[in-house]
This record gives sequence, structure tokens and C-alpha cells, in this order.
Amino acid sequence: MGIYTSRCMLRLLLALLSVATFLLAPSLSISVTEMCVTPVCSCSFDLVYNVTVTCHTNDLINDLRSFIRKPELTAALSVIDDNTTIIPRKTFVQFSNLKYLELKLKNLKIWEGNLSHELPSLEAISIVTDDTFVPPEHVLQAPNLQNITGVTWSTTCINSTLLKNETHANVTHFRNGLYDIYPESRCRGSRYVVGAVSRKFAKHGFLAVYDEKCFASEVTVIPMHRCWDSANRVLYAEYLLAPLILILNMTVFVTTVTTKSLRKLPSILLVAKFWP
Repeated sequence: MGIYTSRCMLRLLLALLSVATFLLAPSLSISVTEMCVTPVCSCSFDLVYNVTVTCHTNDLINDLRSFIRKPELTAALSVIDDNTTIIPRKTFVQFSNLKYLELKLKNLKIWEGNLSHELPSLEAISIVTDDTFVPPEHVLQAPNLQNITGVTWSTTCINSTLLKNETHANVTHFRNGLYDIYPESRCRGSRYVVGAVSRKFAKHGFLAVYDEKCFASEVTVIPMHRCWDSANRVLYAEYLLAPLILILNMTVFVTTVTTKSLRKLPSILLVAKFWP
């Protein structure tokens, strides 16, 4: 009876919470929209991030500070700017609870600052640019950052996704910059030499999702033979033993030819065929 009563109470509580959410959502949406000053920025309520802000800026840092009234409540921010080439220091310092950042900056070249201090809660970044842009060290060091999409750093590595997984074997390999792979019990294998950009990502625990062309441009594969040294040591031993064997054979040959008793033995004819 007690268990049945508890289940009923739990269902009633969930129902009340659902009704409360439905009733409060309109008022919450209204208050969220008032957080932004239009038309530069617009605020909306989102089921995932709650407060989502989209800004079309001309002066990035000043517009974000002037047209968002409560930036600390923002969980998702999308910035669209066709003129900005540099993200200055402390641009996002007021967004202390931001989790998702989308940057649609066509001409982005440089990102200054310290993202670990500016956006300590940031989990994901989406980058949209018309040119190559490699996230700098301070961005990759952000403590809670898990993925970066839209990263382009060459003509073959376009719109790549970086995923953070510090325990992945390839992250360790790429961080070292050089690693060998051999099939089990085989002498022949491959050596992989990793490019500088991929090493930089792996240094901070990120691994790019490569397509075939990008991987070929970032990782050089060199055929290897791990038994080469052992084979050479055997050859060196043969080179040392060959003269000695030759001398011993000549000794036997000369002894046989010069000794009458040995020359008359029929068995010598059988042994002679082994001489060089």
C-alpha cells in the first residue's frame, strides 16, 4: 500500500511540475526578449539553453556590452559580423555562464584573450569563416570545452570538427607527433609523422574528425621494417665468419691434396663435392 501511495504522489508531483512549466514559460519568454536591445541583438527562450542571444554587430565588443542587458544569464550566443577581423581581449568576459558560442565572422583572423577566464562554462564553439582560422592556444585550453565545429586550416581540411577525448589512443599518438604501427608478428609496418596543426590540437586533448584528403595532408605515412637491424646484425656476423670458413676449407683442401694417404681414400671423392 505504501509503495502504491508513493507512486501516486510522484506522478502527481510530475504533473504539477509540467503544468507549472507550461504556465510560467510565456512570462519567462517575455522577460527574456526584454533582455536585448533590438535590432542589433535579439533574445529568445530555448528549451536546451534557456536564454539564447543572436547579435548582428558592427563593433563587436561594444555592441555586445551595449545591447545585452543581462549577459550573465545568456547560455547560447550567436554573433554575426562581416567586418570584424580580430576578437579583442575580454570581449566575452561578461558571459560567465555561456555554454554555446557561434561565431559567424567572415574575416576572422585573430582571437585574443584568455577564454579560460572569460568563458569558464563554455562547452561548444561553432566557427563560420570565409578563410582559414586555427583556434589559438587559449581557446583550446578552455576547461569545459568539448567540441569545436567549422574549423578550416588548409585547402584540404575544411569545416572540420574537433572533439575532446584525452584518453583516445590517437590523441596520444598525435601529441607525440611520431608513431609506428606494425601488424602482429610482422616485420613490415608504417611510421606516421603528424603535422604541426594536428599536434597542436592533440596537445590539448582534441582530435579532428578527418576525411581521407585531410588525413593524407596532415599525416605522412612511411613504410618501415622493424627487423632491419636484426637482419643487418646477422649479415655482419656472416661477413666475419665467411673469411674464416674459406680459410678452413682451403686448409682441408691443401691437406688432402698434399697427403698421399688421404688422396687414395675413395671417401675423399664424396667429401670433395662440398668444397667451394
